[in-house]
Amino acid sequence: MKLPLSLLSLFLLVSPATGEEGTPSALPPQLETLKANYEAAVARATAPLTDTYLRELDKLKAEYTKAGNLEAALEVDKILQSLKSPSPAGKADFQGLTLSQMSLDQFKAWLGTVTIVERDSPYLNRYRFVDGQIVSTRGDSDKEREHENASVAVGKLFVPFTSTNATITFNESLTKAEISYSTGGKFEGEITVKE
Repeated sequence: MKLPLSLLSLFLLVSPATGEEGTPSALPPQLETLKANYEAAVARATAPLTDTYLRELDKLKAEYTKAGNLEAALEVDKILQSLKSPSPAGKADFQGLTLSQMSLDQFKAWLGTVTIVERDSPYLNRYRFVDGQIVSTRGDSDKEREHENASVAVGKLFVPFTSTNATITFNESLTKAEISYSTGGKFEGEITVKE
């Protein structure tokens, strides 16, 4: 009697987790939040390691290219492209998430939908994330500048310029940014959704 009763209770525990045809249903909200927070924490923890790895790969690619070892440089480039390429849309879905709930892929997907504009600064720089690259434009120009050595972590961008470096940090609700320069100066960044 114990065996059939335990099988019945197991069936009752399992059946609410599947739909009519045995397909998994949506996760309970608490579990979904816990899972999203875990994935975001893992992404934040590994982002500095990934950034270092990408920089080292860039250096190695340059060394191979300079030495004329194009086959090795192409292999490094394949690794770089696989790490920098956007993930499938399902993994990059950021709708309704706050900053601390986002993975790196979700944060990059969100970045691709906005423009950050400096307020009350001498240059009124605009920053965008296009095809995996940070692009900036001065307020008095339409000329875009790609920042190949820029790095992206969840909630933070590091953008190197010739004479300074910009660090852009975002608030938890992704409604404001602060742009600070290594040569001095902090400016509020207005976040607008791209049209």
